[in-house]
Amino acid sequence: MSWFEDPAVEAAAIAERAAVAYAVELDFPSGFVRLTTWSGNLSIGGDTYDGIGGLGSISDIPERVQLVSERWTYSLSGIDPSVVPESEIDNCFGRSCTEYEVWLNPDTHAVIGYELRREGRMGRVRRREGREPLIEISCESRLVVLEQPDGWRYTTEHQEKFFSGDLGCDFARNLDSEEIIWGGRRVGSLVSEIGARALDRYRPRGS
Repeated sequence: MSWFEDPAVEAAAIAERAAVAYAVELDFPSGFVRLTTWSGNLSIGGDTYDGIGGLGSISDIPERVQLVSERWTYSLSGIDPSVVPESEIDNCFGRSCTEYEVWLNPDTHAVIGYELRREGRMGRVRRREGREPLIEISCESRLVVLEQPDGWRYTTEHQEKFFSGDLGCDFARNLDSEEIIWGGRRVGSLVSEIGARALDRYRPRGS
């Protein structure tokens, strides 16, 4: 099993010498802005990415084994402010961003291939004034929706939106007030907690 989809990229990755750059496609309201950390322009998938070299930076991807949402930041310094005009900043929230890992021939700098590194949506875009103007673009993966409340409650009315006629929540409604004795002590609150966890596990979620 390979970590790469493109065999040419896999071969470049195990070669003795390799050159790697990153390319970012940002979907602003007036059109796509395509930039690369390479010092010169790159052609990827028929599109041209403008080289900004050391003027751009990308926050690292943390090593994780869990399926969780990720947030990262693109920073652009010392570039023409017209690249991201003020009219774009207020209207770019939620628009797509895509990042590629690009492998190049270390001698000719020709593009060997590229792989999708991460994708998501843009959040906040802001300018930071100082000795060198800085534009920061905060992005987040689509998995961030897992952390947002969906508005559904454990009520019969909401449950019937998923399964018409299902009255299971009626039986769980008063669990916290039931007095259950186990081993000589009251465990009503424990049963309530177990019931809530069971509902959370088996009840389908939606929006």
